[in-house]
Amino acid sequence: MKNETVETKKGNKVQRVVALAGVIILGLLIIATVVVSIMNKPELKTLFNLLFVLDIVVPVMLWMYIYLYNRARKTDAMMEEIADKELKEEEILRSLRAKKEEAEPKEDQSSEATEGIADENEQMDDAQKDTTEADA
Repeated sequence: MKNETVETKKGNKVQRVVALAGVIILGLLIIATVVVSIMNKPELKTLFNLLFVLDIVVPVMLWMYIYLYNRARKTDAMMEEIADKELKEEEILRSLRAKKEEAEPKEDQSSEATEGIADENEQMDDAQKDTTEADA
């Protein structure tokens, strides 16, 4: 639980830094665009066009970065959750196997005893056959 809050704070901090950097960059781009457009010189037309495009592209790129960052964090959290569930399942399976192995030797002992009784029964049957054949 504590790790989740630390990661959440870290994620929020990264988002804030990226958002603040984006606001500063976007503000500078807008100021530069306004200054170049006021100058109205033919040599600066290409620079104006570039700044105008960057005014549109930079916010879109920042949004995409923050969106993908959040999605990656959620995916990581889901993967950790799945890994935790798998570990718990493995622990449960190990404990069940251990219980089963503890129970199996008792079954083996009882099956050995059953086999011993069956051997005794066969010996008695053989003895009875021998007696019956000797009488006949």
